[in-house]
Amino acid sequence: MKIALFPGGYKPPHLGHYNAAKYLADKADKVIIRIGSKPRNNIGKELSNEIWHLYKEFDPDPRAKKLIISIAQSNSPVTDVYEFVENIVPENSEVILALGEKDMSDGRYNNIPRIAEPRNIKSQIEFIPPQAGGISGTDIRQIIKSNNKEEFFKYIPDFLPEEIKEEIWTKLIDTQQIEEFMMGTMNKQEMARHNKNMKSLKKYLNKQGDQMIPVPTNLTSGLKRKLYEDDPKVGTGKKPKGSGRRLYTDENPKDTIRVKFSSKQDIIDTLNKSSFKSKSHARQSQVINLIHQRVRAAYNRSKDPETKSRLKTALDYAEQRKEASKEKTKRMKKESFSKNWWLNILNEGGAAGHMAHPFDLPSVNTGQDLVNVFNQAAQSLNKKSGSVKIDGINSSIRLVNLDGKPQFVLDRGSKKALDLRGVTKQDLVDRFGEGHGMIKIGGNVLDIFNNALPSIQNELKSLGMLDNPNIMINMEYVSGQTNVQEYNKNFLALHGLLEISMDNNKRIIREKNYNPQVMSKLIQKLESFAKDKGFEVYGDVPTTLTKSPDFKSALNTKYTIEFSDRKETKTLSQWLSEVDSIPKTERLKMNVNGSVKDVGALSKQVYFEIFGGKNVDDLFDSEQELETAIKGATIYLATEKLGDEVLNVLNSPMGSVNNHEGVVIRDSDIYNKPFKITGKFITGGVSSQFQKK
Repeated sequence: MKIALFPGGYKPPHLGHYNAAKYLADKADKVIIRIGSKPRNNIGKELSNEIWHLYKEFDPDPRAKKLIISIAQSNSPVTDVYEFVENIVPENSEVILALGEKDMSDGRYNNIPRIAEPRNIKSQIEFIPPQAGGISGTDIRQIIKSNNKEEFFKYIPDFLPEEIKEEIWTKLIDTQQIEEFMMGTMNKQEMARHNKNMKSLKKYLNKQGDQMIPVPTNLTSGLKRKLYEDDPKVGTGKKPKGSGRRLYTDENPKDTIRVKFSSKQDIIDTLNKSSFKSKSHARQSQVINLIHQRVRAAYNRSKDPETKSRLKTALDYAEQRKEASKEKTKRMKKESFSKNWWLNILNEGGAAGHMAHPFDLPSVNTGQDLVNVFNQAAQSLNKKSGSVKIDGINSSIRLVNLDGKPQFVLDRGSKKALDLRGVTKQDLVDRFGEGHGMIKIGGNVLDIFNNALPSIQNELKSLGMLDNPNIMINMEYVSGQTNVQEYNKNFLALHGLLEISMDNNKRIIREKNYNPQVMSKLIQKLESFAKDKGFEVYGDVPTTLTKSPDFKSALNTKYTIEFSDRKETKTLSQWLSEVDSIPKTERLKMNVNGSVKDVGALSKQVYFEIFGGKNVDDLFDSEQELETAIKGATIYLATEKLGDEVLNVLNSPMGSVNNHEGVVIRDSDIYNKPFKITGKFITGGVSSQFQKK
């Protein structure tokens, strides 16, 4: 896998950043965007992360599917890149290090080869040409500061709905108003007076201990503005900036946990409540901090020796729990930047894992083998239905027992601790991070299934799920526009069952046989619960072959490759006859736009260059590499064109399969695992239009 690394500040992300990410998506399988922690003009990492995800969510371009967005764990996102290359990326892999025009003389990646080469990792720097007119982060912040909404809208993606553009603008403007309130209304004399007052206030507070006290008026008078925010009527979950109040308030009254802290046992009882245990780690830490603050304040105020002794024991225990919570937070941060984090995020795409293309099959080793497997696939689809490959988001779930209570949990198929245990609704933020689209998706899916749980016990038992927490429902989530396809409805597609097993410390996920009648009954019972959330539920969507695919027409279509001294025009069948071995794993050095790219011989990059009407002699330095590239490009071309012929004659209850990602074929006579035919979707959803002669 080729991975592009695109770290930056992104305060805020704008059209130039987003176009640059998609530019990298043309050159890599995944683009990892790491957002710096440092705020700029009061625009923080969380808001940056949220805006990035809005861009990706509403972008119909299939390249958006390749973008993986997260906040850097270290202070510098570039440090994350070094950590990845030095410790995480598998040997014999390839990484692309992205730099913008203004960074061309930047030496931030100078030491990457030193740590990459000993592990046989190929690294290359990709200079990204100016995007969106060369707009910079400084420029966009100035536009925001000048409150020029019309100009700002020119530099965010045009595909965003108007209400989303307004939402982004409002949130950014709010950050500027906060900054102005906190920083922009003091003259030099007021600032000097303010600093003097703050020094006096610090001495005053140190004398008072941890009691709740009002700020003395003599220390806040004489200034032209309000120095301290009012305590909010509705809690914010944290102390307001500048507030003299020392304790937390609750963010959401419905999320309140009733606490007692007058003794050690009171604290133990509070922290053993199911209402506490069901919360995310972040919320649990907040509650523990609140208990610690309150018992500490009570201990400091107490005069009675017996009461003080009891509160001291409670305070010691609260401090132990607070330190334990801090250590867990550190471990979680470390885990989030561990090897598993990187490997999981690179393989993100669902528990079902990668599904083979026809050329991936072990029996397909030549051009004629590829034609044979397409013929076998057509015969198989004529005898029994295939399944529509939905262009949705994998949201597989399983049934587990947590704290003595059965419930459905999400499982992305990784070895992350939360996936191994099962991701509950309360875990979604911890698992995916603030602003991630899977938070909404997982919440909807888990609500539907957990609400239905009492009504579907018999079906779950028949499917083996009641007694086996390793059986998953293989499911995709669709809400209107997905990566490529516009479905115009919200639905869940249940494709069947998967079963997890462990082999040499690896999670192995395989399809599991099931009774279709039981699955159909399960779907019927789920319908009313899904309807409450605005969703429909489908089973595996079957396909019908309306007529035989016209492979002959596709194979007789002519394609041209241009050399320095000639043009060679042959039918697809003739090009395939020259492929005596498919270069499934070979890597090539290809000359593109003045730079050398390390590419897979069997890739769409090579495919587009070879059959793209260019002089192919300039692409490679040796005849052998050029020959290998032509073989790889021919296989890619045939997979697209023969695949289109299959999809063109397949229908389904959801319309022509040509309007979906493809068809899944399950036939052990061809291959012992499911494989997919995707046609034009193999190139990202856009059919190639090469010159035909």
